[in-house]
Amino acid sequence: MKVGNYKVELNYGILKGFLDVLGLLMVIVLTDLTRSYIGLNVFPDRALLAVYPNGVPLERWLPGLILPAIAYIYTVLSVVYVFKSKKQPKRFLVDESNAQQYYDHLMYLNSILRILVLLALWDYSYIVQMHLMYANISWFSIQAVCDVIVGVIATLYIRSRIKAFAGGETSADNE
Repeated sequence: MKVGNYKVELNYGILKGFLDVLGLLMVIVLTDLTRSYIGLNVFPDRALLAVYPNGVPLERWLPGLILPAIAYIYTVLSVVYVFKSKKQPKRFLVDESNAQQYYDHLMYLNSILRILVLLALWDYSYIVQMHLMYANISWFSIQAVCDVIVGVIATLYIRSRIKAFAGGETSADNE
């Protein structure tokens, strides 16, 4: 893997390992919940049969599969991002001495954002599934709003850390 012309390697610490294991566990739980959701709609129980006597129509339960699919796609893309070489950043001075540190910070941010996206999609999967049963539940989710806020804070924090060791932002005149 490279950052610009500088070779970097994947460093794994306790925190990075914890974040990645947490993300993996969230994907496993989301998979199990989605499997249960599919099973409940293909073989409805008494509560669903009371609402849908002829079986659950496809257009009612298919939307509940879209959000988990987005979560899986995002997870795969974020894992591919880990192993993809990065371009030389235009806004920061990254050289051979700090390329590894720059890469490590990007990987921490990638893991944090993966967890936040999975949490938000998990919450909205629940909301969609509740609407299947005609539950009077709001489409607004305070958890999703908090996930966005925490994601912005984490991004700004990582950016400030990168700015601290990368010598600040480059000016447009230098390029």
